[in-house]
Amino acid sequence: MTDTVLPGSALRLRAGALVGRTAEITALESLLDGAEGGVVSLTGPVGVGKSRLAAEIERRRVARGDLVVRVQLGALADRGLAADAVIAAAADDAGTPAQALWRRGQGAPLLLLLDDADQVAGLGELVLDLLDAYPALTVLATLVRPMRVAEAFFVRAHPWFPFPPTPTPRTA
Repeated sequence: MTDTVLPGSALRLRAGALVGRTAEITALESLLDGAEGGVVSLTGPVGVGKSRLAAEIERRRVARGDLVVRVQLGALADRGLAADAVIAAAADDAGTPAQALWRRGQGAPLLLLLDDADQVAGLGELVLDLLDAYPALTVLATLVRPMRVAEAFFVRAHPWFPFPPTPTPRTA
């Protein structure tokens, strides 16, 4: 990312930098650091910035040398399609999703980021199967509602507004 220097200031802003999201990033980092072998659901209304927060977590993890596999689930509606997407995202071409992740990570800690995971029927079962097969796997899923699995932790993203709303003057 490139830096932008604000005129008349020594302040640099990184293009695409998150503003006002320190609490969510801190909560996510803390949960992910302690959730090896677990699930963290990043929830909130549509358009609140869940995918952007997850992308920042991914950027930070990759920068520190962690293994991350990102899967965009979007319109995928069933477990089989989601499983195929995990295999493809792991840059593998055969076997099960667990085998693909194992070949990618070789048993090392790995973050599986499941973005826009709301539509996938049976996703909880797929995630539990992956966690059983890959003990060092941690899953971060972005959803409107939390993933219903016993091992899950939740972080809720809230709308962020840089300035309080300004009333609009009424005209007669």
